[in-house]
Amino acid sequence: MQYRDKLKFLNPTVQRYQYPNGNPYWLVACTLPPNGKRYRKKHNTEISANEDRARLIGAYTSTVTLAEQEDARAAVLHLKNSTNEDAKRSNVLDAVKFFCERYRDPNKTLPLGTYVDEFLAEKRADNLRPPTLSELERFMAQFAKDFSGLNVREFTKDDAETYLTKTYPANRNRKAVLNQFFNFLAQTAQKTNRSEKVLESNPIRLIRRRRQDERDVSDVKILDGKEAVALLKRAAKFNAQRLFLWLLFTGMRPTETVKFWSDPKFGWASINLPKKVILVSPSVSKTRSNRKIRIRPNLAAWLEHYKGQNFLTKNWRDKYGWAKDVLPEEKRGISDICRHTFISYLARVTKGWVEIEQQAGNTKEIQMRHYLDLVHDDPKKFWGITPSTVGVFDLREDEYSRRGNLNRRAAILVNREKIRRKRNGEPINTA
Repeated sequence: MQYRDKLKFLNPTVQRYQYPNGNPYWLVACTLPPNGKRYRKKHNTEISANEDRARLIGAYTSTVTLAEQEDARAAVLHLKNSTNEDAKRSNVLDAVKFFCERYRDPNKTLPLGTYVDEFLAEKRADNLRPPTLSELERFMAQFAKDFSGLNVREFTKDDAETYLTKTYPANRNRKAVLNQFFNFLAQTAQKTNRSEKVLESNPIRLIRRRRQDERDVSDVKILDGKEAVALLKRAAKFNAQRLFLWLLFTGMRPTETVKFWSDPKFGWASINLPKKVILVSPSVSKTRSNRKIRIRPNLAAWLEHYKGQNFLTKNWRDKYGWAKDVLPEEKRGISDICRHTFISYLARVTKGWVEIEQQAGNTKEIQMRHYLDLVHDDPKKFWGITPSTVGVFDLREDEYSRRGNLNRRAAILVNREKIRRKRNGEPINTA
């Protein structure tokens, strides 16, 4: 439509009137195309009225609608009244450019679980070790469940810090996993097959990982000799005694233990009973350096008792939690409590810090800060825990599985008999 044709439909008039008190005002009036809506607006000055008339004519003789012009004016006002000083110093054009470059339609955001599945698919393609991949899948599945109702673009640094602190206070690797996940969504990961960005940047990249020597001393707990014996006895109920005695008397971290016993190159091949030493390979050690753990007399007795058996039992993760239920509540949630105990008691019987560092991999500063004053029990009670002290033991895995199957079958038969008696109206509990 040509300019003159538009003016046939839009011809705003400006007329002067007076309020009852005698003050003048100028009224702009017209019929707005194309639906014939009536437009009337009062102005206190003739200049303002003429500007409004020009605005109306410009709006209807250009590609910018009147509503869009109103939005633009509102945007300018909103920007200038903003409490964000960085935004306030910019102009509308920069704000629009920023928005256009970064805007994503919220309706196109996929559920968090979908992104987690894509992330795990890439990790599986990297051929991670089975225990590492299993741990990663477990954590990310829980993360997706905990934040299932949250738009991934709304996830903040504060969300991550709160989640990691309250949910996993003793595991410092969780932050690294989440960092990888958000790098994947922001396409800042070193290796990714993703073709489209979900996020402009990683929201948690600035979370500083707290070093071990920065942790509060109250974060470190140890077991006394009585608690250690109770733990080993309860662990035997779940066939996990081997795992716990290994953690208690070698000081290995749980992740190191998994690597050590799940690879045939290590395990018994790295244990030298005649020389009383365990060789920890760099590929097993968290610090990626060689370590030698001395086999003390009580550990030697345990190794002789379980000689040839794998110390990483089936379903070890569940058993690890079940067995620790025997401990006081404040000591149950600490994943490295067995390691803390080992180092603390080792500090009481060794000749110097160097030997502890060689066996545990911790520096002297960390040892002095966390472990020096934690032992209030006689060290002989801890180092004297032997098979004869505990008296109950794990079964071989095949025998444990066989007995478990028999118990399950017996329970099924008992339940069937109860159901039969209930249907026939017979007493359920009979001698």
